[in-house]
Amino acid sequence: MRKFISILIVISGTCYGQQSPQFTQFMLNEFGLNPAAGASRNCFEILAGTRQQWIGFENAPKTNFLSAKKTFGKSQFSTNGWHTLGAYIEQDKTPIAKYEYGALSYAYQLKVTSKYTASAGIRVGYRLENMSSFFFDANDPALTSLPAINKSHFPDISAGVKLYNRKTFYGLAVKHLYKQKVNGLGVDSKLTPEYFFFFGKVIQSDKYYYSYEPAVNVKFGTLVPPSIDLNFMMYIKNKIGFGLSYRYHESLSGIISLRTKIVTLGFAYDIIISKIRNGAASSRETMIGTSNCPSGLSEGAKTGCPAYDF
Repeated sequence: MRKFISILIVISGTCYGQQSPQFTQFMLNEFGLNPAAGASRNCFEILAGTRQQWIGFENAPKTNFLSAKKTFGKSQFSTNGWHTLGAYIEQDKTPIAKYEYGALSYAYQLKVTSKYTASAGIRVGYRLENMSSFFFDANDPALTSLPAINKSHFPDISAGVKLYNRKTFYGLAVKHLYKQKVNGLGVDSKLTPEYFFFFGKVIQSDKYYYSYEPAVNVKFGTLVPPSIDLNFMMYIKNKIGFGLSYRYHESLSGIISLRTKIVTLGFAYDIIISKIRNGAASSRETMIGTSNCPSGLSEGAKTGCPAYDF
């Protein structure tokens, strides 16, 4: 019996949890996940979003973000590289815990072959964690020594690379390069690096009336099972989009998107398929953005989306 109890103590001594929000519309918020996701034309872009996770579940997390980026130095006939400067703000909160994160980023983009452009970026920011023991059981041994509110603040660094052309892109990003202990959450709790791999394509119909955009986002970390998102969007005249997304063993989602010359809107509704559905059946996500980047497709054009052009 003693041996059995010892094994349980060892197994429970270390556990892992979600460190970063997951977005169903990861293609729309690609810059939030990968600092190398600059634009391929000289333009300015702003995107804001909110995600309410596990609706109906008590104390469920809610995430808000705001991003802005400006690309400059791109010349149509130049072989030199160009630059993107950006800013990103994110807040994730529950009544028990909340973090706030603000960062600045830089990306350098360069045409490396006749067909592909490469980009590398870094994001350096500061993260503030707020942990409260008010809602916890007073007998919880990991929290009994905490004051009513416990704060922890530290630098948080991300980096990424991207290879793309008009029709295809590959991306790799890592969050939390700076391993930092989070005070007030268990014993020796740390943010560990999280890795994201992206792949996507744009498939145009013969007369560019329809476009199809399949994409994959794989998130993984040390000793943590990978999270896999599969997205498929269909756009009509590059303006109205309908799509489906599947997160492995977690959710099935419907997505609606609207693109105009000024505004881009995106809405996703997730139906939970994991066991947590007994307490919360759905999540929802809304994003809105604006830019002065050229948009819309004309006959014979490859694409009007800066993510796939150069």
